[in-house]
Amino acid sequence: MVDKTQALIIVRDEIINQVITSTEAGEILNVTDSYIRKLVSIGEFEGWEYRKTSKVLLFNKESILNRVNKFNKRKRE
Repeated sequence: MVDKTQALIIVRDEIINQVITSTEAGEILNVTDSYIRKLVSIGEFEGWEYRKTSKVLLFNKESILNRVNKFNKRKRE
């Protein structure tokens, strides 16, 4: 049986695993961190897909994973 404390830790772990940095996003998409930042500045990402803190960009991991095919297709063209 899982108690409330254990359940809370599991939920927190799941939430933190859904957020990645711009560097990690770049690694997944096979582009540089600076290119990711440029895409944000020109509006390629919607507001719900990322959050900017002082100098760090955090992304919704699922959103980045959904873009992998799109980015691979661009590179081939």
